[in-house]
Amino acid sequence: SRNCRKHRQGTRGKRPRANSEKAREETGRFYLASPMTHCFAGFLGARAASMERLYLVSLFCSVLPDTDSVITKLSAMLLGLRLNGMLWTHRGFSHSLLFALLVGMAAALSVRGLLRYEKPLPLLILYFFVLTASHGLIDAFTHGGEGVMFFAPFHGGRYLFSFAPVPT
Repeated sequence: SRNCRKHRQGTRGKRPRANSEKAREETGRFYLASPMTHCFAGFLGARAASMERLYLVSLFCSVLPDTDSVITKLSAMLLGLRLNGMLWTHRGFSHSLLFALLVGMAAALSVRGLLRYEKPLPLLILYFFVLTASHGLIDAFTHGGEGVMFFAPFHGGRYLFSFAPVPT
């Protein structure tokens, strides 16, 4: 149709900003990876690492970074607070590599202590780190608006990959 051709010609080489009014009008959809995409990453991670006993923890780690948007929305609705900055913005600190490392350490210690899981602690930390960091990587492969702050809180730059194969 004429609108599709105009959209393709008008945005060649650049992506519309995610969830902007213009992007929604032109395409009729949001540009975010679905929670199912992140759950699938957690499921595949558990299968690939032969850690099927840890499915629930794996799924939790792979979707945990998106709690930043829930916290921001709830604080605005319930408390009237507008949380901004590197720590609370969507795809901010909770999508960073430091956050993934902290979650990886906490999850590994929890699994070792509560479930008496016998794998070596460094291996568990690495496993949960990769699962949590995969969330930011998947988001960077979408039409993700401003991008992902991989290096927060040390650097506020946002990154997106130019190739965006993740369906939204």
